[in-house]
Amino acid sequence: MAFRGPFNIVLFCGQLTQQYLTEGNRLKYIREHQADLHVAQYNGLTDYLNNRAERENHTVGTICILPSSFIGSPMAMMQAYQDAMAICGKYGKPTYFLTFTCNPKWPEITNSIPIFQSASDRPYVVARVYNLKKNELIDDIQTRQILGAVTARIHVIEFQKRGLPHCHMLIWIDQPDLPNTSTDIDNTICAEIPNKETHPRLYGIVMTNMIHGPCGKNINDQSPCMEDGKCTKSFPKEFCPETVMNHNGFPAYRRRDMGQTHHLQRNNRVYNVDNRWVVPYNPYLSLKFNSHINLEFCASIKSI
Repeated sequence: MAFRGPFNIVLFCGQLTQQYLTEGNRLKYIREHQADLHVAQYNGLTDYLNNRAERENHTVGTICILPSSFIGSPMAMMQAYQDAMAICGKYGKPTYFLTFTCNPKWPEITNSIPIFQSASDRPYVVARVYNLKKNELIDDIQTRQILGAVTARIHVIEFQKRGLPHCHMLIWIDQPDLPNTSTDIDNTICAEIPNKETHPRLYGIVMTNMIHGPCGKNINDQSPCMEDGKCTKSFPKEFCPETVMNHNGFPAYRRRDMGQTHHLQRNNRVYNVDNRWVVPYNPYLSLKFNSHINLEFCASIKSI
């Protein structure tokens, strides 16, 4: 079908259009509610700008203060960083780093949108469903203490240009529940493909959500993680009979060589993968949420 009429770049930008409209509405609200944000506290700064402009024969435009409540602004980023560092100052380095990504194939999402649309076409449905799932995940960690007694927790939400939301979470565990041995880490974090016969549902979830790439110069050099012919995430990993701490302080999770490969179909291609391609996960969380949930053991404060 031929397109008729003038071309509108805003309406033809897909997910960027959603970001443009959303950010535009948020900025419009802040611009029209400056009095409610107590911006009179910046009178000294305003007087300085006006005096400097007058000396240099310039004209000051309309001043609009962007508060720290505007997510993504420099003030919001600085405030979040200072809060995180204050927690580190009290509790030390975090214990776990968790990434929770929205699954567009959740039935709560697919049953709420027309069949001819995708999840990115209905961001309000995705956001509501993901928020409920994220709150349930926080209850599992904070209240049910599936990872141990939690002393502190921080998280941030990213939307990837108004695409699928995902959460980055840092978790501090109380001293008695800290993983001190490789066995403790193996009981919480798994980096292996489960047995298809004994755990068929977990096998399907891991193969769908927790396999990296596959990427590589001779496998798929167009993968987003590729840079200068190498994977920025250092996949595939090396086989490891048990979890050990590397010389740089980061753990190498248990990835046993089972002597078999699994067929993975992705992007109309079939790949042969094994435990070297598995993203570390927690079996309980993967089974419950059926999503990409990457759980890592933190070895330093750099994760902040």
